[in-house]
Amino acid sequence: MGFRKPLVIKRVAGAYDHGKWVEGSEITFEIQASVQPIKGLSDNEMQSIPEARRQSGMYRIYTNTELLPSGLNEQPDRAVIFSEEYEVYVINKWDNNVINHNKYVLVKMEKQNWTGQL
Repeated sequence: MGFRKPLVIKRVAGAYDHGKWVEGSEITFEIQASVQPIKGLSDNEMQSIPEARRQSGMYRIYTNTELLPSGLNEQPDRAVIFSEEYEVYVINKWDNNVINHNKYVLVKMEKQNWTGQL
């Protein structure tokens, strides 16, 4: 896939302990992805992103790598694009036996949220 380029992903290990997030170490790895600016969101994508975050910068990425999106019981993965961090929000798996891939929507993070804390 010539249109896919290296993209740095950050993943925070950790777990919830009695309802409180206990952060572990951060893992950084590289994936191959096509990064596309977003001009508009589908209704499904829009519903998956909190209203307060819908005005943030966003990208779509297409990759074979499975990432951790927001909304799970874990901290979501973060992608680094132009030295800014973007949180993984929406996942769509495409298993059509032609070009299988995952599509994600990334939302720019506010600096105070980088640790998962508000």
